[in-house]
Amino acid sequence: MGKITTIGERRSRTERLADLNRRFIALASGSDVTPQERGFALEALFFELLAFSEFEYTKPYRTANGEQIDGHFRYEKFDYLVEAKWTEAPTQQSDLSVFDGKIRGKAQSTRGFCLSANGFAESAILKFSGDAPKIVLMTGEDLALVLNEQITFDDAMKAKVDAIVRKGQIYLPLREIAT
Repeated sequence: MGKITTIGERRSRTERLADLNRRFIALASGSDVTPQERGFALEALFFELLAFSEFEYTKPYRTANGEQIDGHFRYEKFDYLVEAKWTEAPTQQSDLSVFDGKIRGKAQSTRGFCLSANGFAESAILKFSGDAPKIVLMTGEDLALVLNEQITFDDAMKAKVDAIVRKGQIYLPLREIAT
């Protein structure tokens, strides 16, 4: 991330992040959108966060065989396929199984990043943690901490990747480390 040198630049960045936070809160509290619309809006908001955080990324696309990918970003020499979900219930093991299949069909340097506004079923977390995990999980609560400037997205990724590498833990709640 580039160094901020003036108060005006700092204020502008704070205002951009505050705008993303307002939009996230409106999505969470609004009842005038369908679950699918809410999911697409979450996806768009996430890519704006990646742009804000100066990450290299690609918006949603289809592969040559027609597979839908919610997007991609690059972090520390790894490519992360993105899955963004806003469902009523926590994301289930079956959903992560489909996503894991997409990841494992790509290059070895590919990992997954799943953002689920309402979190993950404990069985899903347990199933994909441990032996050779390839998915980083982020909840709506984690995203709110980033958008409220409790932790930067870069620091969140560092902590989450460290949890995978050192402990095989695919979900690290950011509330455990946020300041």
